[in-house]
Amino acid sequence: MNKEKQGKELLEEAEKLGVARDGINLPGSFHFREGALQQRVRNAKNTRYAQMTWIIALISAIASAISAIAAWTAILKK
Repeated sequence: MNKEKQGKELLEEAEKLGVARDGINLPGSFHFREGALQQRVRNAKNTRYAQMTWIIALISAIASAISAIAAWTAILKK
């Protein structure tokens, strides 16, 4: 199973994904709530995956439409 990142690695991954770190710092210290940041990182990854899935579905639909047009054109030429 994939272990979630912690500490500095977690902060670097959050920065790479553009995750906001507002409200996760513990008052009066440089420590932060890892659980909250891990949840935000998970949500960002899920959102990115959902966006990629949408793009792939759109490309597939366009390819299907082109294929249908090509088949229709071949039938009409006969």
